[in-house]
Amino acid sequence: AGAHVEALGSVARHLGLAGGVSDCVVYLRDGDTLWQVAAFGPKLGHDGAVRAPMRQAIGEGLVGVAAATGRPVRVADVHHDPRYLPDLTPARSELAVPICAYGCVVGVIDSEDPTPGHHGPRHEAVFVSLAAIAAAAFPAPPRGSP
Repeated sequence: AGAHVEALGSVARHLGLAGGVSDCVVYLRDGDTLWQVAAFGPKLGHDGAVRAPMRQAIGEGLVGVAAATGRPVRVADVHHDPRYLPDLTPARSELAVPICAYGCVVGVIDSEDPTPGHHGPRHEAVFVSLAAIAAAAFPAPPRGSP
C-alpha cells in the first residue's frame, strides 16, 4: 500500500483514539468509486484490514455526497435522511468529510454513531483538520494532468 493508504489508517486510528468517535472509516477514491481502505472500531478486523469493505459511487450515500460536493456532510439522525446507506452496525448520526488534494477529492473520512446528534461542530472541525493533514500524503498528479 502507498504512503497515502498508511496515512489514512493513521487518521482513522487518531480519530478513534483522540477524536471522540467510536467508529471511523476512511474511503479512497478510485475514479468514480469510493472504497473503504482503513478503519477504527467495528469495521476494523482482527487482521488490521477493513471488515466487509463497502464500495460507493461518487454521489451515492452521505459519503458519496461529501465526495461529489467537496464539502462535509453532517446528519444528526440518518433515519430522516434518504441518502443514508447502512453499514455493519446500526447508526443514527453520521459525519462524512472529504479529503482534497491538488484540487480534487481523493477520499472521505466517515464516522457513524448509534446516538442521534452525536457529531457536532467540534467533530467536524477535527475531521476537516485531519483530512487536510492526510491530503499531504497523496502524490502530486503527473505534469500535464487535468
